[in-house]
Amino acid sequence: MNVLSVDTSNRSAGVAVVINHQLAYEAIMVNGTAHSVSIMPMIEEGLMRAGLSAKQIDLFVCVTGPGSFTGVRIGISTIKALAHVNRSRCLAVNALETLAYALPFNGIVCPLLDARAGGVYGAAFRDDKRVRFDSAVTIQVFLNDVMNESEEFLFVGSGALAHKAVISGVCSSHALFLPDFQNEISPSKAAFIGISRVDEAVNYLSLVPYYLKAPQAERERTEGRR
Repeated sequence: MNVLSVDTSNRSAGVAVVINHQLAYEAIMVNGTAHSVSIMPMIEEGLMRAGLSAKQIDLFVCVTGPGSFTGVRIGISTIKALAHVNRSRCLAVNALETLAYALPFNGIVCPLLDARAGGVYGAAFRDDKRVRFDSAVTIQVFLNDVMNESEEFLFVGSGALAHKAVISGVCSSHALFLPDFQNEISPSKAAFIGISRVDEAVNYLSLVPYYLKAPQAERERTEGRR
């Protein structure tokens, strides 16, 4: 099975190609808000390097959030277009789960994505199994919810980098962090999560964003009605 995965949900853009359960190509570019410009050239490069055409992809995997509202939509629109043209199946993968996936850590893995204004999108996993459901909260609320002095915690993601000082202050010696370069979402991890759930693949029309809070424009409209 040939799989192409894409992530544009947060600050980095990523593409991976997996051929018969072997990683053939992966690229991650930290390019801020330029995902709409960079993602198609990255996909074209990945397919070329892997020696495949889009028509040879059996499964398109997309990280559908949580994350940037615009970024998520870019990734989903791209994957929908490719899957529609090539009549292939799609599969949505969670950004927080992807961050936590397959990390060799004997404790609680806490993937955090920076939601700005002191907020994070966060969850907690043990052995790749979710022990705290996804939420959009302040970093202080998240830490109060998960803190347990009998456990060690590994914090990963852009939220871990943005709030490292606060996390260290609250969790003290119980908090561990990855090197900075290991805090981006890995499209290859997303691909292998997708492969493990291939039976859940859907038609491209069923691929939708995963938001933990309403987009700003919708929140402003709601507040304006009050």
